[in-house]
Amino acid sequence: MSSSAKHVLLITSTNLACNPRCLKEVRLLNALHFKITVVAFNLHNWTTEKETIINKELSNVEFIYLETTKHDFFGWISSSLIEKISGAFSSLLKSNTFLSAVSISKRTWILLKWSKKWKGKTDFIIAHNPPAFYVAAELAKSLNVSFAIDVEDYHPGEGNNENQKKNMIFLMQQTIAQTGYTSYAAPLIKKYTEALLPKNKLNGIVINNNFSQSEFLEPVQRNTSNPKLKFVWFSQFIDYRRGLEKVLPALDDFADLIELTLIGNLREHFYNAELKQRKYIKIISSLSQKDLNNELANYDFGLALEDKEADTNRNICLTNKIWSYFQAGLFIIASDTEAQQDFILQHQNHGLIISFESDDIVQKIKMLIYQLPEICSKKTSRFEDAKKENWENESLLLINKWNSLLNRG
Repeated sequence: MSSSAKHVLLITSTNLACNPRCLKEVRLLNALHFKITVVAFNLHNWTTEKETIINKELSNVEFIYLETTKHDFFGWISSSLIEKISGAFSSLLKSNTFLSAVSISKRTWILLKWSKKWKGKTDFIIAHNPPAFYVAAELAKSLNVSFAIDVEDYHPGEGNNENQKKNMIFLMQQTIAQTGYTSYAAPLIKKYTEALLPKNKLNGIVINNNFSQSEFLEPVQRNTSNPKLKFVWFSQFIDYRRGLEKVLPALDDFADLIELTLIGNLREHFYNAELKQRKYIKIISSLSQKDLNNELANYDFGLALEDKEADTNRNICLTNKIWSYFQAGLFIIASDTEAQQDFILQHQNHGLIISFESDDIVQKIKMLIYQLPEICSKKTSRFEDAKKENWENESLLLINKWNSLLNRG
């Protein structure tokens, strides 16, 4: 197939700077010489500078940015009203895909308005994030092309709004049933989502959140005569509801024996309440994914703290965190979600599971202190073992799907 003649349209309700899965797909398509258009949103926040860098890197990709903030005040007001009104009506008209789609996010309406005006043509459409699902399905139907959906999270399991949950389930049932394929970010997300679908509509593939092997530095053996355990944790935001606050009180018992580095955009209220007084904590501002993966070479232990009590999605997702730690060769300290327990069971030399019970955390840290020389000595072997699970291999699944769908006829 001569991919240079093929055009792929990607639609996301965020931007590429905060959507690593979409960015990886764009880079892959670009490397394969597809013609690419990306429809995304101007977020006017910490991602703006990073998005500009991405645009320069992908200079031959066409980017279309829509407004969803008060920068377009009339558009913001009207789309917000439509979201609320459709939410009210969707509880009465339970089998209306349009109402379900628009009620979950005002960005669905904004994307729909754009799609009605767009005069372009495409050979294939990929939707990232729920507000793009219905738009992609409708646009694919009008253009008579195939489309795909990427399910990064178990969206019906996010939050506790029952009406939103019902709308999300109905939207996913209606749109996923029409796809050429659906990609899922973790095995359990695929399992839980496909449990909602008719058995004759199961065409999903798992595309794990791993990264290019080139983004990780070869481990350097450190001198363990310095007994401090070097922990690292990262997220887009350093804030509550990410598990940190549940482990910090137990870590205080080892303040002289550990260093904890947090990487991300710091929320001031969290810093003042939880971090300011803890002298064993260092903070690094948000990094690009490549720089972040490089930075991980400096640590021994990666904290993968997902709260299974928060919602169903947290219990079954496998985040960028755990994959980055794994590929960097770090020893993973993973909280006891269903997905992370499965992961550590499959990679038993790469980490251990903790609960958020203080006694369990204390016991496990004492064990890590005792085993520090051995854990550090095996960092290179963990790094080498993880090499086979990388984006270079994972992306072959997508390439095969694209070739199959775009070669039809």
